[in-house]
Amino acid sequence: MRQIDGVYFSPTIRFGSIDFEERSSLIPAVRDRIYGYYLDPVKVLIEREMGFAAGVLLISAIDGIAEMMLNDSKSADRLIPWLSKYVNEFSQADTDRPGRKYANTFNDFFRHKLIHNSRIAEGGQFSLLIDDIMTIKDKTMIVNPFLLLAKTCQIFDSFCEELRNTSTKKFELLSKRCLKNFKKEIELDMSWQ
Repeated sequence: MRQIDGVYFSPTIRFGSIDFEERSSLIPAVRDRIYGYYLDPVKVLIEREMGFAAGVLLISAIDGIAEMMLNDSKSADRLIPWLSKYVNEFSQADTDRPGRKYANTFNDFFRHKLIHNSRIAEGGQFSLLIDDIMTIKDKTMIVNPFLLLAKTCQIFDSFCEELRNTSTKKFELLSKRCLKNFKKEIELDMSWQ
């Protein structure tokens, strides 16, 4: 994000101030980016009972987190393995759609339709009123963005902790992906200084 004094990787950290090959620099910056641009605003939207808007932004956050965690640049379907692996409710077989998991249904009906068509397909809904992350009622998927946010924060925090303490390979992949994905922004901010 461009500010008066530079190009920012996160709300508080400029691209040029990050050492992308150093854990103590990159991991806090990634955490600040995901929370500052995505997860914290989702919390604000939920507090204002704007479940639909919260859900849309949360899908964007999950998409970015999934790219980091799975090291997958193929955006069209990376939510499917991420949801299947980390969110038990989505790993189950979709009983109304043989051969598919609920993760596939969420990806197709929520992610693809919301991002590309500004709607959820097949009557899908976000609701702050249900007691589970996801439920099916009358063959319609209903997702609670508050509960999905809580689970996403837990997963993302665990990933950051793993990067900080143990996983050299995962950190190196994240570093390379950030340097590749943000090459232009890094150059812009470095020229700003």
